[in-house]
Amino acid sequence: MYAKGLTVLLLLTAAVPLSGQSGESRQDLLLAQKRDKAERLVEESVSRSEKRVRALEKSRFPQNIFVKGFHGVRPLIGGMPSGSGAVAGIGYVRGLDYELVNIEANARYSTRDFTQFDAAVEIPTARYGGPVRARFETEYHDYTSLRFFGLGNDSSADNTSFYREIASSFSGGLVADLGRRFRIGADGGWLRLDAGESDRSPTLSDRLDPSRIPGLVGERTEFAVYGGNVTIDLLDDEIPAAGLSVRFDAKRYDDRADNLYGFTRYVADFKGYIPLGYRNRYVALRFRTSQAVTDSGQRVPLYLMETVGGAGTIRGFSEERFRDTRNLLMSAEYRWEAWTHLDLAIFFDAGKVFSRADDFNFSGLHTGYGFGARFHTPGGFVLRFDVARSVEGTKLHIGAGPSF
Repeated sequence: MYAKGLTVLLLLTAAVPLSGQSGESRQDLLLAQKRDKAERLVEESVSRSEKRVRALEKSRFPQNIFVKGFHGVRPLIGGMPSGSGAVAGIGYVRGLDYELVNIEANARYSTRDFTQFDAAVEIPTARYGGPVRARFETEYHDYTSLRFFGLGNDSSADNTSFYREIASSFSGGLVADLGRRFRIGADGGWLRLDAGESDRSPTLSDRLDPSRIPGLVGERTEFAVYGGNVTIDLLDDEIPAAGLSVRFDAKRYDDRADNLYGFTRYVADFKGYIPLGYRNRYVALRFRTSQAVTDSGQRVPLYLMETVGGAGTIRGFSEERFRDTRNLLMSAEYRWEAWTHLDLAIFFDAGKVFSRADDFNFSGLHTGYGFGARFHTPGGFVLRFDVARSVEGTKLHIGAGPSF
């Protein structure tokens, strides 16, 4: 036993001089391994498709072309009412980079001979800062064949007809931020409208009696328009934001031509965003109602009535499918992030139009449901696709920005 122990001790003692003779400690060996690994490192391999995606992200293509343009000149796609056909145009913008003044001017034309010209000036811009901002806008448009389905919540798609609308307007207003949570605004301006028969068949007189439709008997209406609004913003600073946003509007339309269509419109719009754990999944809710109160013996012309149906209201119906002096709208969306640049959504919409205040209830609602995709670019541009279904079929809506 003693001999075996002595043998092991001698072997260990002999091993120490051998390591010492090599002059290498454990630390030396580890450093040598790191140097060897560093010499054998290869640059990360990136596929061609990934290179293209990275290049597109760096170029910020949608923002630089369709938002900022080339020295302010940018192409325009869309921006007109449903039924206008394919729309294209050219615009000019200056003041998007934290400048004091923002100027925009746009011209659009469609394959159905719709034309539209508009311009706006904002000073100072929201990016530049300041608690008070002023904005001035002017617009002229000639929409040759707008769809009309009749008045009321029970109008039939079988009565579809077309009318023409020519309008000119100018307005100016102020917006003041009262702290982070409150914003108030006031504006005023002038509006001239002409409505009449369209060259596209069937015309409104082919289906209905024009004399029974307010504002569609050949008169030119002129309005002094003025009002105010209050916004209460209870959203947090996260992305996407969670919380509640509320806006109240009151606007007066004073008929200065024939004193036939004077009225005041009141609007309440509630939007709520509820995260489900992480912010990549949340529920978005909206409740909106608009109520037009007419002067004694006067009415609301059809082209200033509220509507439901279309991309911004009940997506399963055609644009402006139902029309009357008052409306009620509710929407719910479950949204989730499927990819860095792609959000998906399942939604449900409900709403109606009515003329009497007593009908402000949840009976007679039209409903629609569907599925949507929102593509986000690094520059913040959002392209939205919604496919919706209702009792009147399936509709596809393509637009920019969030649904609400």
